[in-house]
Amino acid sequence: MSHQVEKSKSVRDDFVDYLVDALAELGPIETKRFFSGTGLLLDQVLVGFVIRGSFWLRVDDAGRQAMITAGSHPFSYQRQDRKIEVKGYYAVPATMLEEPEELSDWVRSAYRVAAMEREVKPKRKPPGKPKTAARKSPVRRKN
Repeated sequence: MSHQVEKSKSVRDDFVDYLVDALAELGPIETKRFFSGTGLLLDQVLVGFVIRGSFWLRVDDAGRQAMITAGSHPFSYQRQDRKIEVKGYYAVPATMLEEPEELSDWVRSAYRVAAMEREVKPKRKPPGKPKTAARKSPVRRKN
């Protein structure tokens, strides 16, 4: 008997439920499908995601250095020809997961980084009609 997961089924699991509960003091945490895992959003801003059993948080340069000092590593995935490291997201060390206050501080920081990045990115213009050169009416010459 094979076990099939319905596509519409929630992407929540016990770990994601734990994170949502642990971060409740920050406000409602929304979850949504994020590639092969679950994204966690605070005020509609993606602060991190759970993939392969790890919680990955958005970091800036200062946060990156603190995560490295804590023994963390960047999110990575394998392409056919090389390993890709996403240096904007680092794994949350287990010790931080066990301390809800510290975890909340890190998520607040991730929120600030992600929200600031959102403000800096230029907004895409919605696709519109392609611009065409104005037609000139034919000039009639008098002979």
